[in-house]
Amino acid sequence: RYYTGSDLMIKIHQNPTEIASIWDSAYAVEEHKSPFLGGSWHELYLTTRSDQSIPCFLSIDDTMIAPFMLEGKSLIFSGNKEISDYLDIIGSSDKKSVAWDEIITWAKTQQYENLILNNVSEKSSSYSHFLTQKNVTIIQDDTTPNMQLPESWDTYTSTLDRKNRHELKRKIRKFEAAYPNVSVETSVATDATIQTLLHLMKLNPQKAQFLSTSMEKFFSLIPEYLGSLAYITQVVI
Repeated sequence: RYYTGSDLMIKIHQNPTEIASIWDSAYAVEEHKSPFLGGSWHELYLTTRSDQSIPCFLSIDDTMIAPFMLEGKSLIFSGNKEISDYLDIIGSSDKKSVAWDEIITWAKTQQYENLILNNVSEKSSSYSHFLTQKNVTIIQDDTTPNMQLPESWDTYTSTLDRKNRHELKRKIRKFEAAYPNVSVETSVATDATIQTLLHLMKLNPQKAQFLSTSMEKFFSLIPEYLGSLAYITQVVI
C-alpha cells in the first residue's frame, strides 16, 4: 500500500524485514544513531510484544523510515518506550521536517486522531519541528542520565576535596581486600550472559515485576536478533 502526497511517497509495511535495505540506508545517514533506531531492534520488539497494536512501518520516499504501531485511532512509535531510550523517525535530519508534514497529512487521510511520540530526544530535528506546530502538547518525560566523564581517573579524583578523596581511597582498599580477584568484563551478549542478567534482575522485586513473560522473551532473544551490536558488562567477583 502507498500514499503519494504533495512531495513524498509513503509506503506502508507490516514488518521491518520488508524494508531492511531502506532501513539500513536511512540509518546510515541518521545523525543520532542508537541501537533503538535499528531495524533489528524493532523486529525483535514486533516478535515479542504482548499487546494488540497493529504494525504500521512507513517508508518515506524510500529514504526514511517511520516505525509506528497503531493503537485504536492513535499512532505510536514501535520499539516499546519502557526499554528504548530514544525513539524517532530514521533518516537525514534535513529531511525530517518535510517527512513529518507528509506523515501528518497521510494520517489525516486514514482518519487517525493522534500521534503519540514518546522518547524523542531534544537533540532531534523531530523535536525542533514539533516546537513550531499548533495543536501539539510537549511533555518532558523521564530523562536518560548523561554526563561528561573526565579524561582519566586521576583527573576525577583531583576534583574531590581532601576528605572525599581520602574516603574514596579507603573504600577502594576495603573492596579490594574483600574481593581480590574482582574483574570487569565486557563482551558481546550471549545466551549465557543474558540468562545471568535475567537471574539478577529477578532478585530485585521491582525489576522482577517488570520482567513480564513477553519482556523476558525480548531479553532472551537479544543475542539472536542484535548479534554483535549487543554488549554486556559484568563485574565478576
